[in-house]
Amino acid sequence: MAALSVYGQVVVTHPQVLEYRVERTMQCKINLLIEYGVRPQDIPKLVTRAPNLFALAVDKSLKPRVNYLLEEVGIDRALIGEVCCAHLIPAVPLCIP
Repeated sequence: MAALSVYGQVVVTHPQVLEYRVERTMQCKINLLIEYGVRPQDIPKLVTRAPNLFALAVDKSLKPRVNYLLEEVGIDRALIGEVCCAHLIPAVPLCIP
């Protein structure tokens, strides 16, 4: 059996990506990540390395986690893309007052 491509591995491990609608599911998250300092050229890397990131709800999950890392933990805005690629965003507990 031939080895799966990176994209094939994403589909096998996170089949929900096949249901994502670019306009509704991914574009708002991509825009938010770019707003937080993720470089546009790093977005494909995020899709392949951390596809579960795109399953997070923007206002209820993604924003609070990134804000926590920026404001409470003090992570440099320039490193948020690397934190996302390291699968750390979903692991951050929701800290909503």
